[in-house]
Amino acid sequence: MTIETEYSGKDIEEAINNACKSMDCPREQLSIKVTSPGSAGIFGLLRKKAVILVSPKEEGLDTPPPTKQSSKDKSSGSRPEKRKFSPPRSTETHPRQEATRAPAKEASQEILDEIQSSTEKILDLMGYAAEVSLSQSRGKVLVQISGDHLENIIGEEGNTLDAMQYLVRKIVSQKFSEKIMLSMDAGDFRETRKKQLQELALEMARIVKEGKKYRIIAPLNPAERRIIHVALQTDTTIRSKSIGEGLFKKIKIYLPGQGRKNSGRRRSSNKTRPAKK
Repeated sequence: MTIETEYSGKDIEEAINNACKSMDCPREQLSIKVTSPGSAGIFGLLRKKAVILVSPKEEGLDTPPPTKQSSKDKSSGSRPEKRKFSPPRSTETHPRQEATRAPAKEASQEILDEIQSSTEKILDLMGYAAEVSLSQSRGKVLVQISGDHLENIIGEEGNTLDAMQYLVRKIVSQKFSEKIMLSMDAGDFRETRKKQLQELALEMARIVKEGKKYRIIAPLNPAERRIIHVALQTDTTIRSKSIGEGLFKKIKIYLPGQGRKNSGRRRSSNKTRPAKK
């Protein structure tokens, strides 16, 4: 049975080169099937990789047949050792493992230039003239936007700014293999938003402790959810947890053990009462 191993690359040629390098043999000795030719995408995004299936070629017909075993060899019970092909282990990293990796200490100047030009190009396409400056801190690239159209650039609750940050990160990740941590701010929005979320967390916690069942905060991105959790982590009388699916999740703020007594009363109320005589 022939074992086929999958390899990928930005195009078929790169995928074949990756296979040859991993299997340590020239392409002439490989049987290659193209399962996806890949595509360049649009604006450098939505690009699809080329995918191939590779297996070592079977021995040619010109290879001399194996010599017959002598009766002496047969009587000894020794058999020729069979060579078994083991496919190479994939070097790709699981997304969860990749997330735990420490980011690079500093991004290269080439990456910084790409972040700068991509941000400026997006702002130009949006029709907002603005100044873009970059700095680095603890492995994170900080993009600061300033100008006269900050309210439009930020959008409602920072939705437009978050979308720009996501788009620039995707553009850069398509061109560079290094893992980049990027934070984009317009004016002092991030700091102001942080204070607002901290105040919201404390207010919701106060309401819950005053006797309310629980409180739910509307869906937030991971960075903003962390602000809520950190704001409440020192209060041992309250609990917070993320609920829902996807990138944006709600946060539930509640008291420890809340809801158990109510569920107990429901069970007791369902018991069969003795009939009156």
